[in-house]
Amino acid sequence: MKFLHHHLLLTFLSTTMATPTSSYKVPLELHIMSQCPDATYAFTHLILPTLPQIAHLINYTQSFIGTPVSGGGVACKHGPSECLGNMLHLCAASLTAPTLDYLPFSKTLLENYGKVTDQEFVKEAAEKAGIDFEELNKKVSDIGPGGGMDLLLKSVERSEEVGVKRSATIRVEGEIVCVRDDGMWKECKWWRR
Repeated sequence: MKFLHHHLLLTFLSTTMATPTSSYKVPLELHIMSQCPDATYAFTHLILPTLPQIAHLINYTQSFIGTPVSGGGVACKHGPSECLGNMLHLCAASLTAPTLDYLPFSKTLLENYGKVTDQEFVKEAAEKAGIDFEELNKKVSDIGPGGGMDLLLKSVERSEEVGVKRSATIRVEGEIVCVRDDGMWKECKWWRR
C-alpha cells in the first residue's frame, strides 16, 4: 500500500499533463507545515519517490503554511521551531536552485523535526546533503530581502493566496489533486479516474 499512491500520482500526472514543450515544466507544489506528520508522510511516501521519474517534466516547489503577522513576520502553528524548520527548507532550496539537491536535507528535517533547533544536527544534515552549512546559516539568519524570513513570508503568502490551509496539500498546475490530513489521503483526484 505504501507505493500505491506514488504510482497513482505518476498515472494521474501522465494522463492530466499537457505534452510539455522543452521549456514548459508542469507546476507541482507541496504545501506543508514542517512539523506536521502528514507533511512528513506525503513527502517521504509520495513526493520523494515520484520526483526522480518526473523531475524533467515538472517544476517542484515546497510552500509553507503559516500566518503573516505585522512587521513582516510569520506565526507558525507549531511555534517558532517550526518557522525555523520552514526557513531551513526554503533557504536550502534557494541555495541549490535550480536543482532539487536539497531534497535529502528536507527529508532529514521532516523526519526529525524535533531536532531543527539543534545546530549540530542541522549542520550534519546539511553537510550530508552537500549543502554548505555556513551559507545556509547565513541565509536563514539574514533578515533582509532574500533572507530566511523574507522567503518564509513569501511562501506563506503564496499558500494563502491560493487558499491552502491544510498540511499536506498537493497541487498540480494550480489545482488541488490530493490532501494528506489527519493521517488519511483525502480529495485525491486520481481515485476518480
